[in-house]
Amino acid sequence: MAKVIRKVFPVFEYEREEKWLNEMAEKGFILQHVGFFSYHFEECIPGEYQVRMQLLEKSIHSQESKEYISFLEDTGIEHMGNMFGWAYFRKKGDFELYSDTAPRIRQINTILTSLIIILLANLMSGVTNVLSYLSSGNEMSYPKVSYSIIGILNLALVVILSWGIRRLVSKKRSLQKKDDLFE
Repeated sequence: MAKVIRKVFPVFEYEREEKWLNEMAEKGFILQHVGFFSYHFEECIPGEYQVRMQLLEKSIHSQESKEYISFLEDTGIEHMGNMFGWAYFRKKGDFELYSDTAPRIRQINTILTSLIIILLANLMSGVTNVLSYLSSGNEMSYPKVSYSIIGILNLALVVILSWGIRRLVSKKRSLQKKDDLFE
């Protein structure tokens, strides 16, 4: 029996997404394909497979990414698709994509860079819209109301992104401490 679930995970919740995919596998539904915020599952023996996700360093269409995925497939790991730069893999039994913490830290740095750029753009837009609202006088007009709504939404997104960035920085520090212990 096939099953499709539409679900959204913020980029800073990639570990929660991977955990959910593995919980589905434990319930007997393994990832078959990933699409635009949709996960396609097929039935399997509960716990037979494990799923891993990795943010590719280059575009999925780059030669480097194609060679990397081909290498993984040669080891018995199946590539199940891509979504927003993330590659999804599955394999029977336990497996890891990372042998040490350095690639995990690079992955977090890539996500952090993107989130900080988005945060700054929303902060500037939010402040600009709120200031436009405040300086537009007392009349209630469509542009004035839209400035306030857009500004509030921008600033709300800044708060959410700040929370996600904080979580990723904490995770990065934890990995760095772990790495320092083994050196």
